[in-house]
Amino acid sequence: MATTSRRATSLVDAPPGAPVRIQEVVFGVVRRHLAEHGLEAGHTVTLCRVTDDAVELEGPDGEVLRLDPELAAFVQVRRPGRSRLSSC
Repeated sequence: MATTSRRATSLVDAPPGAPVRIQEVVFGVVRRHLAEHGLEAGHTVTLCRVTDDAVELEGPDGEVLRLDPELAAFVQVRRPGRSRLSSC
């Protein structure tokens, strides 16, 4: 079995500008919130920026979504094997 150096991390700890794949959304309330914006596990998003008030990420359709940092902390992400272009 091969191992990988790409470990899951919280969305709030991902590097800005980097595409990340949503690996897992820990709580149902957070999962439902993301689903309302068309995002779910397996989607690749780009973290635009993190502030004390919001985590801004660009979804696969190019829409920028603002999340409360407390909710974003429960979104586990990994760096994907291939990157995509972002407008962030």
